[in-house]
Amino acid sequence: MDAVTAINEIMDDSTLPRTVRECLDKVRTTLNKEEDWEATKDEVIQMLEKVTRDPNMPTYTRTQIWSIVTTLELAPNQ
Repeated sequence: MDAVTAINEIMDDSTLPRTVRECLDKVRTTLNKEEDWEATKDEVIQMLEKVTRDPNMPTYTRTQIWSIVTTLELAPNQ
């Protein structure tokens, strides 16, 4: 499963706080840009790590986001 698909699945959760949803939407938009992959990947990882600190985020969502971060960290440079 790619990162964008995983983010879409998380965003389908109606219990997701608005702030987290907005950040994930920004991450999804950034991932879809045709820019330098390495810079984009680093930017997205930073955004995701920041949003995992949100105290209102459900634990299972935080785990899903960490999984996305791991996937991105292991992704080869495109």
